[in-house]
Amino acid sequence: MSMEAQQKKSLIEILMSGPLSTEEILSACRKEPLLKNVPKHKILDFILHLWKKGMLEKIQHEDYLDEKPITSAMWAIKRPKREILRFVSKEDAREPALWLVVSTPPPLPRLSKLKMLIEGFEETLSVDEAIDRLLQMAENELRIACPYYDAYFETLLYRFREKISKLDVRILVERANAPLIRALTYYPHNVKVREFSLYKKLEEGRFIKIYGEHAKIIIADDREALIGSMNLTAIHLSCNLDIGILIGNQPTIRKIIQIFDTAWAVAKNLSK
Repeated sequence: MSMEAQQKKSLIEILMSGPLSTEEILSACRKEPLLKNVPKHKILDFILHLWKKGMLEKIQHEDYLDEKPITSAMWAIKRPKREILRFVSKEDAREPALWLVVSTPPPLPRLSKLKMLIEGFEETLSVDEAIDRLLQMAENELRIACPYYDAYFETLLYRFREKISKLDVRILVERANAPLIRALTYYPHNVKVREFSLYKKLEEGRFIKIYGEHAKIIIADDREALIGSMNLTAIHLSCNLDIGILIGNQPTIRKIIQIFDTAWAVAKNLSK
């Protein structure tokens, strides 16, 4: 369910006093009778929707972090209040049922048409934006499955360390011998790491894979999931064209959780 029209109007009144940081907006919403019981992710969705529709300006101030492009930004009204209220009253003011998530290759001339196409889609988030939004939704559990991780992922965990410390975090990996994976095994007790793979060693010293982990998913509780082609590595976010979706369909997410938890049960525990 999206926010009601009166709730949206109340949020617009808060935004009119901007520029405001994301935390300042959320704090003001908690004091507003019409908004105090609205889930945080619904408020963020409406802010993102206004931004994508050109109604809000996103400000990258001195404390802005690339890894937290939503929660570390400031927001300011970009269009006249009357125009925004007219927009909110229309049917197309509804937040999207799902977000398309895309990481784009570098801005080379030959890729300019591709970049313009992606940036022209309104219901589209970058991978960093999707992860930031997803982590804001998580209240109890975070499930992560990905075959490849690098220092980008470790930086992500550090940037969100306050949030991560309050969650039961389960990370499913492909190979345990990568330096970063070994480092993850020493994280606090609430962060657990398991290896889902089996390799057979041949006589000549080579290995063949029997099975392994190739899914790329992040699941917040049982409410929302990011599913896509992207590994949690810097190269996938800065060089590769990767596509995913951010979904909130609970029956589908519960099935994904069942698959994750069943794989987790037979995976090798790596946490110290």
